[in-house]
Formats: sequence, C-alpha cells, structure tokens
Amino acid sequence: MKVFGITGGVGAGKSEVLTYLGQNYDATVVQADEAGYLVMLPGGECYGEIVKLFGRQITTETGELDRKRIAEIVFQDEEKLKALNAIVHPAVKRYIKKAIAAAEKAGTEYVFVEAALLIEEKYDEICDELWYIYADEEVRIVIEAGDGGRDIAKKLKDKGVITSEAAFIIKARLSNASMKPGTYVVKANMSADDMMELMSDDANSVVKPKTAEELEAETAESQEGSETESETDGGDGGQ
Repeated sequence: MKVFGITGGVGAGKSEVLTYLGQNYDATVVQADEAGYLVMLPGGECYGEIVKLFGRQITTETGELDRKRIAEIVFQDEEKLKALNAIVHPAVKRYIKKAIAAAEKAGTEYVFVEAALLIEEKYDEICDELWYIYADEEVRIVIEAGDGGRDIAKKLKDKGVITSEAAFIIKARLSNASMKPGTYVVKANMSADDMMELMSDDANSVVKPKTAEELEAETAESQEGSETESETDGGDGGQ
C-alpha cells in the first residue's frame, strides 16, 4: 500500500482531485479538516481537554463545543490559540495514522491524506509521496475605506479564495496587518500571509483609490453641473 499526502492553496482544486482519486482507484481518502471535526465531538479525543482549557462556557445546550465561541476567544488570545493547536493537531495526526492502519488491514491499495499543514506537521514521516495541487487563478478583491479584517475576510470567502473567515481574521490580528483600500489581484494559490502583505501596500492596487483632492474636485464639478441645470430649467420656465 502507498500513502500520498496532498496539499495546496485554497481554491486550487484539491477537492476535485480527491473526488476523482476516490472514485477511480482502490483508495481511502482522509481529510485533516474532517478528522479535526470528529476529534472535537463529545466523546472525541480532544473534547475533554478543550473543555478543560476554555471552561464549560464554550459548550452548547446539547453539550457540543461552540466552535464559533472558541474562534472568538483564540482571536483575542494568542496563547489560547497555541494551546488549542497543541491539543488538536497531534490528535488529528493520530486519527489519520489509525485510518491508514485500517486501510492497510483492509487491503486498500492507496491512501490519500489531505492536510493544509502537511509539511508543518511533518506528514512526510507517514507518507510515501507528497503532492502539491496548484492552480494560478486570479481574483479581484475590492477593499473599501473603513473595511476591517472581518469585512475583508468575508469578501475573500465569498470569492472562494479562503475557506475559513475566522482563520484569516486571526492571522490578520496576530500579524498586525493594516490592509489598505484599493482593488487587488489575489491568486488561489496564495497564502493568507501573502494576501495580507499584498493588500497592506496600496501601491499594489490595480485601480488606484482617488485622492481627497480628486474627490473634492468631482464633488465641485457635480455641484456646478446641478446649478447650471437648475438655472437652465428656470430660464425655460419663464419664457
């Protein structure tokens, strides 16, 4: 049996590749995001440790973890984020190792493991090969004056450039990114850090935002045009 690790940028087509492999080969597909969801369910390996870390206030009425509330907390607290990752990431890797062992026992020919942190979490130790899925697709993102991290994250999510608004917001906060108004061309294979660096310099905007002087001039021209039109209408009415 061979084990392949698959990663790539957001929107690069990993899901399509995994679907094709799962449908056309004797293969088991294991995704780290799904594993992360399962280990955090009540009774899952991480559940008790996460409740101990954050307290019972992050559970819902049904006893499940309130993932939105947890995201809000780690957004404000970098140490809590590190502690959460220290609980979840090793558990996800153990889950994946068990899935690989089960596939081998069942006589499966291939296992494909998809994980965003394939390199960082050293999945090369359990994979025979690592595949990086790449797609150079450009998307234009318009940042308006007054847009905050949440607004920008929503725009990126709506365009399909990122999958998690919360993760982008957390990264933006931790890096103290100051993204400027403008129109930016981002690519599906760009990391969140690269996107933030791009959008933090308005010199990278493909459409330059108008200066205060230009806006004032446009307003003045508009007012002059309205006054001229009004005078013309008044003159016609007096004849």
